[in-house]
Amino acid sequence: MVGKEYVSNNLKRPTYSLARDSCAQWNTARTLTTLSQAAAGTAVSKDEKREFMAVFPDIVRDLTDAGRHLDIPDATKWYAKTLQYNVPGGKKNRGMALVLGYKFLANSKDLTPENMRLARILGWCVELLQGFYLVTDDIIDQATTRRGRPCWYRNPGVGLTAINDALLIESGIYQLLRRHFRNKPYYVDLIELFHDVALKTNFGQALDMLSEQTRDLKLENFTMDRYNSIVKYKTAYYTFQLPIALAMHMAGIGDEERHRQAKTILLEMGHFFQVQSAEKVPAFRFCMPGVERRKERKKKGKQADHASGQQRLSHSRGWGIVVRVRGV
Repeated sequence: MVGKEYVSNNLKRPTYSLARDSCAQWNTARTLTTLSQAAAGTAVSKDEKREFMAVFPDIVRDLTDAGRHLDIPDATKWYAKTLQYNVPGGKKNRGMALVLGYKFLANSKDLTPENMRLARILGWCVELLQGFYLVTDDIIDQATTRRGRPCWYRNPGVGLTAINDALLIESGIYQLLRRHFRNKPYYVDLIELFHDVALKTNFGQALDMLSEQTRDLKLENFTMDRYNSIVKYKTAYYTFQLPIALAMHMAGIGDEERHRQAKTILLEMGHFFQVQSAEKVPAFRFCMPGVERRKERKKKGKQADHASGQQRLSHSRGWGIVVRVRGV
């Protein structure tokens, strides 16, 4: 079994702080703390969730506006069905984190009903990105269920049409941004941020898939550095950095240094979040790189044998190398 000292050393993260030279900067730090609660689903009240969900019908209406698509009613009807099946399910932590972030960061005089509605629309843009990735990821993984029901592509009459449906979901992000934010001074910042984070997430997906190619499977590639890169690019950027960076821009915080500080903290939080979510098993440990373990076993000349339970080394898709411990 991997020693406790090894695990604790690898999960030890540096301490960061944001200068408390203004109320706005202190609010930034407080927001970053709140985001961890939002990711765990503990910081959002039922009323806030209800208000967030109340905006979704408007999102669907904006994207399938019959007045703009009179000549393609079948396509818009299908688009609405795609959105309703793939977007509003789940915990909606990313979208809600953006709304909470804006509430903490913005000046109280700016927390008008209209601005809060815009924050919720922007939160749904993040949820659209999440929906896009879930649809494509299920196809790549050949998964069968998602959120307790069949994956979208597994539904009758869908199949690989789901690839185009995923693109429709992603396109909705930029339609909503143009419709609701094009007159805002931070409009370009929002678009660039979505493009940048989407590219990084796609790189993370590519790295994950390359790690799984059995025709060129090398144990030497299963290192903590590679695992950390997958976590950072595939999950941390769009789950943690994106919502808060969007909220900062909307709250009028455009200073590059403060965004850099926030990103540093948020990526660390994303790493911690993913470590906790690696497998839904109460007891698990991250092992040392597989190649080191193999060398250790060769050196000892026998397979590891533990009286306390069994260990299984596995590369769980996208979540790194884990050791599942039973009977602990």
